[in-house]
Amino acid sequence: YSSVTYPTLDVNNDYQPLTTKYYLSKTAEPQLGGTYEFGVAFNQDGTVDHQTLPAVADLSGESVTNVYDDLRRPVGLNTSLGGLKYVTDASYSPTSNLETLELDTGESTAKKTWINNYYEAGTDRLTNSSVRVEGASAVAYDADYTYDAAGDILSIADTPSGGTSDVQCFAYDGLGRVSSAWTSSVASNGAKGTGSTDASCASGASASTVGGVSPYWTDYGYDTLGNRTSEVRHGLSGTATSSRTYKYGETGSGPNGGASGPHTVSSVTQQIAAT
Repeated sequence: YSSVTYPTLDVNNDYQPLTTKYYLSKTAEPQLGGTYEFGVAFNQDGTVDHQTLPAVADLSGESVTNVYDDLRRPVGLNTSLGGLKYVTDASYSPTSNLETLELDTGESTAKKTWINNYYEAGTDRLTNSSVRVEGASAVAYDADYTYDAAGDILSIADTPSGGTSDVQCFAYDGLGRVSSAWTSSVASNGAKGTGSTDASCASGASASTVGGVSPYWTDYGYDTLGNRTSEVRHGLSGTATSSRTYKYGETGSGPNGGASGPHTVSSVTQQIAAT
């Protein structure tokens, strides 16, 4: 068995726990069993100053400390291990959206990593996110995002220069629920933002348009209450199509043989099509 206790509470910060102990039974978990204590300290404004993490197996105990700018936005994360760091810099937009993040341990031989985010004026929706590693010959991640007027994501097109492209597309029903999701083999046109359509997703999902480095194509169905009733994972590259049917509130699925609630899954039936 396991348990959680909060031995110390901070009376100056809404009685938030300063220490939290997790106990795992050595009988149930011979290798992991024991007591693990985590600590946290708060600044006067309620932001987290630092956290302490317990030693586990061959991993040393650690304290990580947050660094903030004048507006109390996180701009750094330091570790007690070797006086090193995890995050060395961060910058924000005028509306406090995270624009850049620099990851660096501070070691002389360590390679820095930069995460850059760009947002749409007016909606603050993310239009591009990239990951770059110091000294790398290609960008690790460079994704453009498109949206419909309601803010639903229509496409995520990761097309790094010199790297492998991976484009995901999404379609929705009239209530804004995902009705289909797939990866596309069609080349992206670099569309981004609200009202734009990526060429990779414009034709919808079909045997001729679905593909990519890690392909998938899944359709979803719902009932009038919003419960998911069906899930079809289309077979690709010779694999079989898998279909799942979900039912809710069936008699016998609840306490004492009664019906469970209207949103409680009572059965899932899966069928695999022959190949």
